[in-house]
Amino acid sequence: QLAGLPLLGVGYCGLVMAGIWRGRAVAIKLRRHSCQQADLNEEARILRQANLLHIGPQLKAQQGDLLVMERLSGQPLASWLQHLNAEDALELTSMLERLLWQGFYLDAAGIDHGALRCAAEHVFIDGERLCIIDFSHSSTNRRPNNVTSLVAGLLWGTRLAQDIRRILQLPERDALLP
Repeated sequence: QLAGLPLLGVGYCGLVMAGIWRGRAVAIKLRRHSCQQADLNEEARILRQANLLHIGPQLKAQQGDLLVMERLSGQPLASWLQHLNAEDALELTSMLERLLWQGFYLDAAGIDHGALRCAAEHVFIDGERLCIIDFSHSSTNRRPNNVTSLVAGLLWGTRLAQDIRRILQLPERDALLP
């Protein structure tokens, strides 16, 4: 809790708290003063673009150091994976496919999320819905690398990749690179 409000997340650029906006439950992101960004305007601009692709939490309002977004239910990808076993292989395969497609759509739109190698922290799962979150490191000025980052983070060299390999038989890294 922070100032009596439930704290949903703490990141490099901001604090995310639960709140009510226009009678609805929302997530409110406040820029940290230690953040190098002058405001959250660029993050809001890119999140609006992602929302047009049906990606990310819906941005409700924004001004300066404040974003008001849809409050997500569910859990981070890493926590969701902990509850899966071999019988859930098809569900996991479907989720991975949908996540890679979202990365592809962001790439095609010229948006680089900037932090999808850490999908464990930047993807929320709520039933059938998956949601890429935290566009604070995103840019439209660099070459989009979302699919490549997701493949690397999901399929090799991370704790998340180990958890996925516990459920799915995946090719080795050398076979996936091409």
